[in-house]
Amino acid sequence: MRGICVSLRGAKQPLLKSPQGSEKILNMNMKKEIAQSIIKDMEKIISDMNSTLFKYENSLSQEEFKFFKRGIAKLMNISDKEILENILKQYPDLAPY
Repeated sequence: MRGICVSLRGAKQPLLKSPQGSEKILNMNMKKEIAQSIIKDMEKIISDMNSTLFKYENSLSQEEFKFFKRGIAKLMNISDKEILENILKQYPDLAPY
């Protein structure tokens, strides 16, 4: 099974590993305050990834930027599908959109 795996140089374990098709929604029982905090943090992370994309758009070749953009898109999709959707299933009123 293929998946997406991101790690930092020197890290012993991948920081993020997501097999394809793992977007299954879980039944969670998270405290609302924690859910709010996670959503806020995830919004910042997604915003930072988007800013990083624009920061390097003119510094990379078209091919390099396409590769970089695809990777960022995958990370954003994982953030949305595997984290936010699970939280919003429990607390739909916290949807930022």
